[in-house]
Amino acid sequence: MNGATLALAMGCSPAVAAKYSTDFTRALVTAQCTTVDRVAMWCAQIGHESAGLRYMEEIASGQAYEGRRDLGNTQPGDGRRFKGRGPIQLTGRNNYGAFGRWAKNAGLVQDANYFVNNPSVVATSQWGFLAAAWYWTAARPQLNRLADAGDIVGATRAINGGTNGINDRRRRWNDCRRLGGALLDGGVAALHGGDELDMATLQEVADIVRRYIPSGLTTTVTVPRSPDRVRTATIPYAPRNGVITGNEGTVFASVTAGEPVEVHEIYAERDWEADGKRGEKVGLQGHYTLQPGDRQSFRMPDYATQLSIAYQGDAEIYVSFEFDTQWK
Repeated sequence: MNGATLALAMGCSPAVAAKYSTDFTRALVTAQCTTVDRVAMWCAQIGHESAGLRYMEEIASGQAYEGRRDLGNTQPGDGRRFKGRGPIQLTGRNNYGAFGRWAKNAGLVQDANYFVNNPSVVATSQWGFLAAAWYWTAARPQLNRLADAGDIVGATRAINGGTNGINDRRRRWNDCRRLGGALLDGGVAALHGGDELDMATLQEVADIVRRYIPSGLTTTVTVPRSPDRVRTATIPYAPRNGVITGNEGTVFASVTAGEPVEVHEIYAERDWEADGKRGEKVGLQGHYTLQPGDRQSFRMPDYATQLSIAYQGDAEIYVSFEFDTQWK
């Protein structure tokens, strides 16, 4: 994730995002957060726990943890020594030890006691974010499953033991999901405003699609809500025999929404022809309501250069281009 996207996802300054983006992305991959929902959940939970990457170490001294045998703090000074560090606040001798064993097994350190012997390094971005990855996949292995299900309450309970800060976590989750595919590839994939979106915006989206489709990634574009009137959004799509070459698979367009949206039609077509007429429409035509959880898909024809959706509703729509085979 690049610094610009990280700043948006975490609500931090560009300077902080630039400082942390490399280690943050490395930890995301280590934690198997490789889908929009998983990355959004990671950002929501870590964003809340660290106050938007503001804190990499607990403000309190840690004295309150002294003698906490449930945390493994059995030696004098363990409370302060193993205070909360990293963006998700790794706490206690037991957790520092478990993180070290995990890191050794992964080939990240040579000594399983590295973090027990050097606890302060967990406050650095290199080890702090990896500590969060250990917690996400080893201490709380259900988190990716909860992210896949969109269960913000369940994920919060797994991390917090209750629902402390649930409103902030939910807000962060929703904000991050609106970034769509930008969370995965660092692009800016959001469309904004207009009956027909302006050509500068369309070109920006087209460049993103052309840049990332060859890698085989799913590219998601967020179409803005339009509660007061029917709006048409047009999304450029690079044809397989145009800018993108070598695709022997099939490309599908899929649409989903978090709230009911009235859809008039969704279709793929060619660009405007020289005579000013639209090309052939292929897709989901007819008037219906896209319900939360619904997923409507259709195959993109080989010649398609853009996708259009006519809709009305107080919810954003997520349009994805997905591939059923590898690209050469």
